[in-house]
Amino acid sequence: MATNKKISDLPALTGTVEDNYNLAIDDGTTTYKVSVSHFEEAAAGTASQYAAAAAESAEAAEGFAGDAATTATTIETDIATATGLVNDARGYASSAADSVTAAQAASGAATTKANEASNSANAAAGSAGEAAASATAAANYVTNAQTEVNRAKSWADYPNEASYGSATNNAHYWADQAQAAAGGGVMSFNTRSGYVVSQAHDYNAGQVDYDNTSSGMTATDTQAAIDELDTDLGTLDTAVTTLSGTVAGKEDKPTILTATLTAGQTSLTFTDAALVSTAMVEVYVEHGITPKTMDDSTTGTLVLTFNPQQSNLSVKVAIR
Repeated sequence: MATNKKISDLPALTGTVEDNYNLAIDDGTTTYKVSVSHFEEAAAGTASQYAAAAAESAEAAEGFAGDAATTATTIETDIATATGLVNDARGYASSAADSVTAAQAASGAATTKANEASNSANAAAGSAGEAAASATAAANYVTNAQTEVNRAKSWADYPNEASYGSATNNAHYWADQAQAAAGGGVMSFNTRSGYVVSQAHDYNAGQVDYDNTSSGMTATDTQAAIDELDTDLGTLDTAVTTLSGTVAGKEDKPTILTATLTAGQTSLTFTDAALVSTAMVEVYVEHGITPKTMDDSTTGTLVLTFNPQQSNLSVKVAIR
């Protein structure tokens, strides 16, 4: 293809008419003076150049037209592709619209469920309030019940911490009164009336029985037993005094050891340097009680065993 040239690329010519036959032409660089005939030749040449330039421009226009046709084909292809993309976009938009519709439906359902949940929560709150009120009422019932229990216990047995009934006006008191009356008991004793229990000094030793089976005493009550023991002790003391006087001044004056055999006790142990294997030992016990056994096998020790006694006994040992 020929090189495209524009008419504007040709040098600009200017000229002035100097006279009837001559022209002054300036191409921007040099001023030429030519005659009219020469100018005509120059104009013809210039016209020829313009014609050639026009031909080249026409050829360039054809090239541009081909390029434009190719570009138009490419554009048509791009348009077809764009149309396909637009159709796809429309499909996606339709799917998106369907999804939006489904989402709106789901949102509506969720709103319904939320309302139902809110209603259920309100109902639960109401039930909780009713339960709290019931719990309070139950607590009050328990308190009232405990009060009535205390009242019942007071009327039954009059506990000290209760504030109902009285010590002489309750079920226990009147039951004791009825029992005493039915069994021939008393309604009062030693200035005390009502439910009477034993106190100190209600009885004396003469009113307390004494079992003389083991002791061999004749007394059958405690006071008589005490008196009998006192008499026997006096007799024993007299006998000991007499014996002491009899042996007074003798070189073999015995060593006297004393101890008390308490009621129920069965063994007494005496220790003394005079208790040797060659010593003679005499034992004196109140009321003529004799020991069951005597053990002097250990030097310096004497062990006496007795039957259990009902009262305390004085025991004396004379060692010669």
